[in-house]
Parts: sequence; structure tokens; C-alpha cells
Amino acid sequence: RHYFQLKELIKFRDIDLIHIHVTNLASCRYAFMTANKYNVPLVVTEHDPFELSRFKQAIKRKLIKKTNKIIAVSNQNAKTLKELFPMIKDRITTIHNGIDITWFESQNLSFTDNKREEYRRKLLDADDKQTLILSVAEMHERKGLKYLIGAFETLIQSGENCKLILAGNGPERANLEKLIQEKKLEKHIKLLGFRKDISHLMAACDIFVLPSLKEAFGLVLIEAMAANMPIVASKVGGIPEIIEDGVNGLLVSSKNKKEIAEAIKKYLDSPELIAEFTKIGYMKVKENFDAKIMA
Repeated sequence: RHYFQLKELIKFRDIDLIHIHVTNLASCRYAFMTANKYNVPLVVTEHDPFELSRFKQAIKRKLIKKTNKIIAVSNQNAKTLKELFPMIKDRITTIHNGIDITWFESQNLSFTDNKREEYRRKLLDADDKQTLILSVAEMHERKGLKYLIGAFETLIQSGENCKLILAGNGPERANLEKLIQEKKLEKHIKLLGFRKDISHLMAACDIFVLPSLKEAFGLVLIEAMAANMPIVASKVGGIPEIIEDGVNGLLVSSKNKKEIAEAIKKYLDSPELIAEFTKIGYMKVKENFDAKIMA
């Protein structure tokens, strides 16, 4: 049905170009087929390329054969694509994701100190002296949230007055809740579920952590930088293209609770480091990751 609907669209709407967004082999396969059938120019954005089985690789090669241009969202993605599909390497280009900086600035300006205090007290159950550590991510194993919880446990055991805020839902939520109960951290960790007020959450919290095991780009890090948050992130995938270790954030090895805890502790001990990194990070977003630049 999808295939025939696309055929009708191309035939009767006089379509000039098709832009496909791909996250796995199966996504948009009918769009590939119809574009090829009618020789409509085709641009593909590959969001998260990965190695496939020989059979699937053969299908994918056939699907992308007539693609005019392939966009990778990070240089690391582009490198992976060129290794997987060398026959189209000349058609691959990197265009980093971007965000609307103006919108983020307006959100930050509207979030006054009084609103921030009320938000922290009512939604996050935090007192004025607590340091709030935030992670915004789908609750999936590849996001590495269990390692962040392990690192956070170390901080609590060492006497740090902090609270961990996790925003997002996903298949790993039940396991994370069980882990939190086992470690007796229910009073110290708040799971918010899916939220639409991410800009305000970021403005209300103090440190942002993304402990991913795999990350094609890491758009949420750009948002955190736009919100002037100090960042701890895994050095995987496209993340090092956003965060330069020791310049606008701290990078850690994936699956390493000790390194995550040590990086957070660096921020807790050094307000000067936070001020330096957030200033550089904000300028990097404006210069490299604005939606206007992406367009």
C-alpha cells in the first residue's frame, strides 16, 4: 500500500525530488523503490549507519545505487558509510544537525530565577543547595544510563549533596527502576518520563551527562550547550565532534562508572571550570550548530 501511494504522489503531484531519512535498512524502502522506478532525484540522510548481514548489505547496495547524494549527520557516520558502501563514497557529505538557537535563547530569558527555584522545588523535589545532574535520553541499553546510576551511587556514598534527574522513557525503564531500588537510591534519583519542557529542565539543572555506548551524533548535547550547561559525555560516535575534551566539556570512556563519577566531581569542585566550558560551548553552538547553518 505504501508503495502504491508513493507512486500516485510522484505521478500526479509532479514531485521533483525525494529526501529520505533512514535509521535502519527497512525504513523508507518503498521510497527508494519508487524513486528508482520514476528516476526522481534522491537525497538520503543516514542518521545511524551500522554494519549489516551479507544479505541485507546486498539489498542496501541495490537500494542506494541510484542515490544522488547521501548526507551523514557526523564525520564519524560519513567514515562508516564510506567503509560500508565504497561505490558511493564520492556522493557522501557531512551536514551536522542544528537547533534553533534563537528559540533556546528566548526560553532561557523567560525562565527567571524565581521560576527556576519554583521549578526545582515543585517538580524536581530539590533544595537550594543540591546539585542537580540531568540526563535526557531514551531509556535504551545503548544510552548507558545504568553506568550513570553506578557513578551517581559513588558520589552519594562520598557525601556529595546531589540529585540525579532522568528524563525519557523506553524499554529499559523497568530495569533502571529495579537497579535504583537495589542500590537504595530512590530518594536521590527522580525519573520524569517523557518531557516536552527540556529547555526549562536544562535551565533548572546544573550538570548534563550523556553516558551513551553508541551515539550517531548527540543532538541533546547541542541543546545542553545552548542552555549553558557543563557536559560529561562518552567519547563515542559523533560526540567528539561536538564536545572537545577539556575545552567545552569532559569526555569519558563508555561503560566506565569511575570516569563518569570523576568527571562530575571535577565540576562539583570547580565553578571556574564550569564558567569556562559553558562560555566556549555556547559560542561553539552558535558558530557550528545553528539550524540556519545546517540549512
